[in-house]
Amino acid sequence: NTVNPEASEAAFEDLIIGKNGSNGSYIRLSTESLLALMFPHLYPQCKGHISMSTPNEDNIAKDESHGGIAKATLYGETLKGYTRQRLYMADRRFARDQAFIFFLLDCVEKSNIASANRHVVSTKGRGNLTQRDIIDPTTRKFNKNIVSNVPYIVRSSFAYKRKNFLNLSTVFRNLGSPQLFLTFSCDDYSSDFTAATGTSKPWEDPVLFSAHFKRKWLCFFEKHLLGHFARDIGGIKDYSWVLEIQDRGSPHIHCVLWTKKTVEELIALNVVCCRLYPGTFNSDPLMNRLVLKHQIHRCQHVYCKLHLTGKCRFGYPKEPAPRTEFVGDECIYQRGVEDMQVNAYNPYLLAVWRANMDIQYNKGEAAVRYLAKYMAKNESDAIFEIVNKGTSGSFKIRNEKSDKEHFKNRIVGAVEAVYDIMGWQKHHTSRAVAFIQTSLPGDDRRLIKPNIKDIRQNSKNIFTRTHVEKYEQRKGGANLTITQFYCFYREHSSSSSGSDRSNGGFQQRDFYPEPLPLYIRSKNTRYMLRKKQAFWRTFPQSEVNGEKYYYQQIVLNKAIFGTTFVNSKGRFPSWRDYFEHLVSLGSENGGISIERSYNINNLSDVGDFERGPEATQAELDVMYANANESQKSIFDRVKIELIVNSVTFVSGAAGTGKSYLLKMFERHYKLEGYKIFKLAPTGVAAFNVSGITIHRFFGMASSSLEPNYLKLDEIVKLYPKVMLLVDEYSMISKALLDVMNDALIRTTQRAVAMGGVKTIFFGDVAQLLPVKTSEGLIWDTLLYNHFSKFSLHKPIRQVDQVLIDVLNKVCVCKFDEDVIRFINERVVHKSNVPSNCLRLYTTRQNVNRANTREFKRLAGDPISVPAFDIYSGSNRKSASRALKETRLLEELELKTDMPIMLIQNLQVSRGWVNGTLAKVLEVDEENILLAKLAGGGEETLWIQRISRSIPGTSYVRTQFPIVPAFATTIHKAQSITIDAVAIHLDDMPSHGQLYVAMSRVRRAGDLYFFGTDIPVRIKRKFGVNLEAIDLIDYSQNNDDTME
Repeated sequence: NTVNPEASEAAFEDLIIGKNGSNGSYIRLSTESLLALMFPHLYPQCKGHISMSTPNEDNIAKDESHGGIAKATLYGETLKGYTRQRLYMADRRFARDQAFIFFLLDCVEKSNIASANRHVVSTKGRGNLTQRDIIDPTTRKFNKNIVSNVPYIVRSSFAYKRKNFLNLSTVFRNLGSPQLFLTFSCDDYSSDFTAATGTSKPWEDPVLFSAHFKRKWLCFFEKHLLGHFARDIGGIKDYSWVLEIQDRGSPHIHCVLWTKKTVEELIALNVVCCRLYPGTFNSDPLMNRLVLKHQIHRCQHVYCKLHLTGKCRFGYPKEPAPRTEFVGDECIYQRGVEDMQVNAYNPYLLAVWRANMDIQYNKGEAAVRYLAKYMAKNESDAIFEIVNKGTSGSFKIRNEKSDKEHFKNRIVGAVEAVYDIMGWQKHHTSRAVAFIQTSLPGDDRRLIKPNIKDIRQNSKNIFTRTHVEKYEQRKGGANLTITQFYCFYREHSSSSSGSDRSNGGFQQRDFYPEPLPLYIRSKNTRYMLRKKQAFWRTFPQSEVNGEKYYYQQIVLNKAIFGTTFVNSKGRFPSWRDYFEHLVSLGSENGGISIERSYNINNLSDVGDFERGPEATQAELDVMYANANESQKSIFDRVKIELIVNSVTFVSGAAGTGKSYLLKMFERHYKLEGYKIFKLAPTGVAAFNVSGITIHRFFGMASSSLEPNYLKLDEIVKLYPKVMLLVDEYSMISKALLDVMNDALIRTTQRAVAMGGVKTIFFGDVAQLLPVKTSEGLIWDTLLYNHFSKFSLHKPIRQVDQVLIDVLNKVCVCKFDEDVIRFINERVVHKSNVPSNCLRLYTTRQNVNRANTREFKRLAGDPISVPAFDIYSGSNRKSASRALKETRLLEELELKTDMPIMLIQNLQVSRGWVNGTLAKVLEVDEENILLAKLAGGGEETLWIQRISRSIPGTSYVRTQFPIVPAFATTIHKAQSITIDAVAIHLDDMPSHGQLYVAMSRVRRAGDLYFFGTDIPVRIKRKFGVNLEAIDLIDYSQNNDDTME
């Protein structure tokens, strides 16, 4: 328990039974003695084994039979070679002892972990590291305070299968849907397997059984599948296959083929047959016998009919069909009445394979995700505990971890164990996948050079080169981007300087306009042009305002040569600023062109990410055309107002389109050359406009109003034209606005409002007030009372006139009979609140209690999904507090059918936006399936994790963009539209909060109240802001402009 699993130089200890000490009696058993006790037939003379401990002066001098080091170890034999030798010995006791096979597998995997020599250091917050920091000068060992030993990926582990899944997903994403999906099973008791193993029960010798299956498959695949069959169907472009072990321990192969012909052409060739073979038994007895033996589905109650209805889970018997055709993405195969139990096959492949097979046509995007996930079988790893399951050769791995970890039960068969021990291929793809690491400079885990102990103590050249550094230091292919470089080139084994015999010459490759050099050198590494282009993948990043994302986009899309990305960034203070500069230049002028849809025809095509001036202008044109007359009027008049003055205010009730107008101004002034900063007083409000908090922009601590003038000075010097768009101004106190104004005046040295920095404030005086009301209200400031104010009145969010009339009264605290009647009609008991409603409370304590209570009531097992956090330093608590600004949860606790709320716009055209309510249908390692709660039918969406960062920091959190939707606070619901809400009335301190809560929905039918007596009576006074009511009355009785 005291050994760090990542620590280097871990030693195997002896087993001590009894009391260890000078006065106690005990038995000490060495590793060699334990092996001899477990497997006595291996060590008749305690010789011939390999030692699991490292040789040293003490055990080298001893005889092997007296605890000394094994001769095999001294002669340099590896554990891998030792295990292969034992399994292939003429004495078949080794190969037939399944316990010994699994013991060897355990030894091999533990040895791979313990002998790993991949020492890494996290470089966050650690600048200018030297060899002395890594290696202790006294002990000459690694400094374990900062150095970790990363083990190699263990075959069949969670990491191994996850890597395979990500690679397969990359291949499928680039090649699209494969035309054919095939499965080849193993006939365990066929004559060729019994002959190969020399026994009627092949499982008695799993080593020879596995070796024969491997040889049979590789011969069949190379000679027949890629040979005659490929020629027969017009050619195969690409392929991928994977070995899978069934629960009963038998191997079979899944294979996908990308063919030169289309699916329709393959159907015309009758590649797939689902009928009894047409020839008579006398004319073709072999094929008839094979179909009847292997391709007739015979339902078994313990395997097929697991459902309560008693129906076969594979859909047998199949419906007859006159022809083979696609209905949507599903293929219906030609069958007669007599063929309803026939499984699909290809006559030639069945005749050669002579065991059960399956073959399917595939078409459409739905097949891509299914096949990638199905073939990868991305299971979780577990702790080994061998439990014999009979003669099938399979052993169950029992889970000993808590439910919150990702370990699950899995089946490890003897065949899979042999494959892992021998290192045989369990999957193969015609296309390589290159992983490109794109971590921020100084913000990643660096691999230490293997010869670190031989390097000078003051040397800083202690790390191996990253993918980016190898690309930056290349001596050819000047116009290649980093993705093109790794897709077209691979490391060549002959990397010494004396092997440059073929540096000249060029060859043309598809998807690249000019010939490429055959070889490119990067320092001491030589790269050779691939025969077939590879695909690439990197860390997935979300389109958010994070430095890591923008750095990644630059690295992946900009070609550099003779310099580094850091040097090319130059004077720009952040990677986002550099990214926006490159996008504005375009690829023709040395910038980058992000591949995004510029076909902007409606509002669903408008995005919140940088797409260059052409797309920005198109977005603005679409937004202006869809704005109402009031929005257009204010947009035009504010532009004129800001020619003369630097400050203006845009007011409007909830749902009147203030955020829409803010986005229009953002695009307009970006095209005018302004650097736009979107600010808000709280983290939630800042997130809703994709901005940052006022405190963060001005460099103020959370509990302080003292600006960071050095930071403001850098912004003003770097950007000659700066504009601030400030949302939710009602929550800005008088003291905070005065500090903002004074700080900008001092920084710009201009004695005008906000230092001459153009600023538009958006908000509604009827909504939430500052947290610290003692610091004054914004309408008490000179700025608010001096400059023009424009007001929106026409509701956009609400489409129900009854609701609009009630909101207008609640806004000014007019609780007349109509309002009380409206509330009474919608008051329900808390147990009767509809399941599609988000409950709104005024305090976090009430929210936490409601979420905990409802989560426990929901049936099903909980699923814990932790976030992946990146932060500098070792203060986890401080990082967790800061990362709350991302609104992504540190740990998601989910259940099936649990209500959730999206906190990210995912598919705007389909209505999957920030605030959408849905329920959880399915959870796996990389995806969550959601179904909308509102509307008819059940519209579903698979979502993935996104990454969000804290601007100006290295903090990044990666998590699914959802939160539990049992309940939330009114503050967190501000600025978003929600499908349906239920408002808790028992603790409502002000009419402003009630107004905010009621104005979240579009229709009166989506609004409910609970937590109060029926009928509702005003039992106490609300906190009412009379000044705000006077301002609202004034604006409603005048034109759009309040002077």
